[in-house]
Amino acid sequence: MTPTVTDRVRRLVHTIDQTVWSSAALVVALGSLGPDAHRRAAAAVLQALGIDVDGDVGDLDRSANAAQAMAPLLQAADLLGGKGQVWAQQSDEALLAQGRASAGGVTPFAELGLLLLPGLGEALARPGARMLDVGVGTAALAVAYAELFPALTVVGLDVMPRALALAAGTVAASPAADRVVLRHQDVGALDDEARYSLAWLPSPFVTEEALEAGVPRVARALSWAAGCCWPTASPAMIRSPMPSTASGR
Repeated sequence: MTPTVTDRVRRLVHTIDQTVWSSAALVVALGSLGPDAHRRAAAAVLQALGIDVDGDVGDLDRSANAAQAMAPLLQAADLLGGKGQVWAQQSDEALLAQGRASAGGVTPFAELGLLLLPGLGEALARPGARMLDVGVGTAALAVAYAELFPALTVVGLDVMPRALALAAGTVAASPAADRVVLRHQDVGALDDEARYSLAWLPSPFVTEEALEAGVPRVARALSWAAGCCWPTASPAMIRSPMPSTASGR
């Protein structure tokens, strides 16, 4: 018998209910949030799913995975609350969570991505090395790179004052604070030339107009041996009404 629309909706609602509360349990357990009773309950939920977070978790990055699970929950809550249609309207908590989630990709990039870019690892380790982070957002990714590469200075651009205020707090709390530079600047106004060994340009968070103006400038800002990480998205996402550089990372 073919399931009806009602059947499918009920199954979806059931799945959503399980997923949301399982995600919340993961955030509480891995992030050590809330009172002890909540953490014990969260651990019990995960235990029922075959995940023992109180045992040997190996090389699991608890903070990064908690942030990854938290970000969509907060973003969805903002959307349903009428303040999350664009990145600039999301809550500080949602932006910070997304930033922490993005930062979780830095170590895998260093361990695996650099293998595909010969010479880049050496370039990032040289004294005076510089990286450009377009749409620095909350600066979690910028700080993660600066902490991982002790010789690296990261220059982060953003057009959103609120994101830069959050970024300042992230930077101030980092031991690499003196090697993260924040600029209130649109990528289309970037005039640096041959200064960076690596650039991060997250196209999902940049308008099509800003990409057209900024990509040639980012290319000029890179040194001859540089690399550019350019996450992609659908044209519909790129054309959505967002600030001209990323927010929330």
